[in-house]
Amino acid sequence: MKKDFYNEEIEDVYKRLETNINGLSEEEASNRLLKDGENKLTERKKKSNLALFLGQFNDIMIIILLIAAVFSMIISYVRKESYLDSIVIILIVLLNAILSFIQEKKADVAIQELNKMFITNNHVIRGGIKKNIDVRNIVVGDIIELEAGDYISADSRIISSDGFETNESTLTGESLSVKKSSDVLAGYKELYERSNMVFAGCNVTMGRALVVVTSTGMNTELGKIATSLIDKKSDITPLQKKINQISKVLTYIVIGVIFLMMIIGLLMKNDFFDVLMLSISLAVAAIPEGLSSIITIILSLGMSSMAKKNVIIRKMASVETLGSVDIICSDKTGTITQNKMLVRVIYADDKLYSETDNILNNKMLIRCASNCQNVYKNENIYMGDETEVAIYKYIEQINNEVVLDKRLKEYPFDSERKMMSTINEIEGKKYSFTKGSLDSVINNCSFYLANGKITPMSQEEKKKIFDIELKKSKESLRMLAFAYKDKEVDIPEENMIFLGLIGMMDPPRENVPNSIDICYKAGIKPIMITGDSINTGIAIAKAVNIIDDESLAIEGKYVDEMTDDELLEKIEKYQVYARVSPNTKLRIVEALQHLGYVVAMTGDGVNDAPAIQKADIGIGMGVTGTEVVKKVADCILVDDSFATIVDGVEEGRRITSNIKKVILYLLSGNLIEIILVFVSMLLNMEMFTTIQLLWINLVTDSIPAVMLSFEKTDSDVMSNNPIYCSNRSFFTPLLIARMVVSAIFKSIIMLILFLYYVKTQDVATAGSLMFIFLIVNELLFAFSCRNLKKSAINKNIFSNHRLTIGISVLALIQVLVLTTSFSKILIVDNISFKSILFILIICVIIFVIEELTKPIYVKLFKDYTEVKDEKK
Repeated sequence: MKKDFYNEEIEDVYKRLETNINGLSEEEASNRLLKDGENKLTERKKKSNLALFLGQFNDIMIIILLIAAVFSMIISYVRKESYLDSIVIILIVLLNAILSFIQEKKADVAIQELNKMFITNNHVIRGGIKKNIDVRNIVVGDIIELEAGDYISADSRIISSDGFETNESTLTGESLSVKKSSDVLAGYKELYERSNMVFAGCNVTMGRALVVVTSTGMNTELGKIATSLIDKKSDITPLQKKINQISKVLTYIVIGVIFLMMIIGLLMKNDFFDVLMLSISLAVAAIPEGLSSIITIILSLGMSSMAKKNVIIRKMASVETLGSVDIICSDKTGTITQNKMLVRVIYADDKLYSETDNILNNKMLIRCASNCQNVYKNENIYMGDETEVAIYKYIEQINNEVVLDKRLKEYPFDSERKMMSTINEIEGKKYSFTKGSLDSVINNCSFYLANGKITPMSQEEKKKIFDIELKKSKESLRMLAFAYKDKEVDIPEENMIFLGLIGMMDPPRENVPNSIDICYKAGIKPIMITGDSINTGIAIAKAVNIIDDESLAIEGKYVDEMTDDELLEKIEKYQVYARVSPNTKLRIVEALQHLGYVVAMTGDGVNDAPAIQKADIGIGMGVTGTEVVKKVADCILVDDSFATIVDGVEEGRRITSNIKKVILYLLSGNLIEIILVFVSMLLNMEMFTTIQLLWINLVTDSIPAVMLSFEKTDSDVMSNNPIYCSNRSFFTPLLIARMVVSAIFKSIIMLILFLYYVKTQDVATAGSLMFIFLIVNELLFAFSCRNLKKSAINKNIFSNHRLTIGISVLALIQVLVLTTSFSKILIVDNISFKSILFILIICVIIFVIEELTKPIYVKLFKDYTEVKDEKK
């Protein structure tokens, strides 16, 4: 069994890769490039524009409308009548197809963005000569020189290094730079533990190193992530699932009723073409032709309102998906925390100080911290190790400036010593200053300085300091120890004088704890997934109220040991995941989705991309996010803040609630039309023409439906659980009751009126009056749909100014159409003002009855949003 490269001595690595310190020959490199291919990532095959466009017709409601249009054309041809009905239907279908095509064309280009990371050069040694080579031509066995600022283009084993550090946050999520060396590692190591390896997609932050390439292209760790992006199939969003449910229900109704109409019509010996035309009318009545376009408009408006809350929506359906979220899997660094290391605690003179306390009396500690760093400052830009920058800024804060003494020599940090030392000259005398891990520093200290007095270091003193360090580490602080000596400084790291500890952390954002509390009240479970250590994860999660019990946290390696069934059984227990790999993140998201949750996943690095793409809604970071993440994400946070996610969820819930109102508004009207068209066939009388039904569905209904999207957020929107869950039907009992009872009640009233006018006048006049009745009813019903549970009469009925203006304009249009030559197109006969006034009065009475009976609906029928306990 082959060892991993990090387990082997470098000479064994050379043998295995058939290379040496002088690198490959150009001939051998060319052969390997020909055999293995370029060092780049494979891109996904794309559909042609024609295939994408034709795919828009793969919808049962669209197919039914197209069949209706074809039959309408045949009937028009046979009877030598106008083709207007069929032309209008075809235009509607084409418009919806074009809108959907435009949206789908905005496909992600994540793999292209990953490949952009490979468009650079590296210094490669070939045949003993250093050359500047395009990274796409790098092959396994190449020897590469790396230094600060370089991009790492291939996974490689370190041959030698000097103060070498890399930033691997894009792969591992680890927020701090990782110190690297060539030391052989024993046993299996997680990606973040492979200190003698460097990985494609990462950057060199400090030092320099010589490395040998072990894998390129799709075989790198970055390539494995790219593979998951290519293989990932598009999952439908919660909104698409709901629209599919509506399509399915309407399809069953249309097919069933048309089949019934054909049988009854033939049994009644009605004219076949008359029955067929009624069937076409039924199809037009049943299918809300404007629904797709209206929802597109609503979501587009939602994108604009989201942007005002610092949420940039990339994929339109994500506007609604945010409102359905019941789990938020959030990265720690930058989203929950501030993404900057700050000094928070200082231990000196046997005391603990906060960052605001005055420690200027501890001059030697300040001097040691000032000299033991390599921060470069250019105006207000700081460059260097994150912890060193934090200490540098802290010293500037308390001392106005960082005083640097003359440096004579530096002993860089390495993974074996875990210390950094400098020798400096102060007023003609040499001093050595050391910083590093407490364990390494204190075990080389013979004394400690406290209150100006140097005292021999005892075991009791050591234990006290270790206890302080342990306690603070559990609070998410990274503790660094400092020491000095002023004698025998040429051997700097022995018999030192201990000075104290400085603790730093990436602190939580101030508004996050409140946002977490809002999540719990809203039935949303927050989960933190981090590449940092489990102690850091627990400390931050406790600080922001995600957890109060350490048993709710788990390391990624233990998740990896679970089978899929075990993970499904245990996953609801945990809310903090530490040291997770990209594949582990993906498994967590998939398991939660399998249990029926609507999952949001945040991230900024390449390592987050697969899970972000798999989540119901992937959220990328606008400030720290890589281009890859931004391309696969459904939405992007302008300020990277968790609180902004919660604001986005609130806005998404408003939009989702408004879509629900629109669905009620449109389908209730369609149900009335279905009932009346079917009954009119039984009566062998035409109540509505196809063009009249299209006018109502596309003109009368569309403007109020769009204006309903401007309804403001209900006061209790974040006090209830998510409006919909992925494993529940879109149609709640309350919604069904409102829709069905309203439609049946109005249909009965209209049928009575229709028969009355048929008897007292004629069928044409009766049909025209029912057309007007339906228009007036739809306009008034829009006000009723503003709130599913509360009466519109109890609130300011005209407070949605856009809806009021829209209905007023629409009413004026209807009057103009019905009183001009357009009435001939809509086949509306001359009718008396008295009849119209009577119809208006009846419609108002129906509206008032509906509003007064809303409390009865609420009492008898449940809405799922009210039945779900907190998941904390």
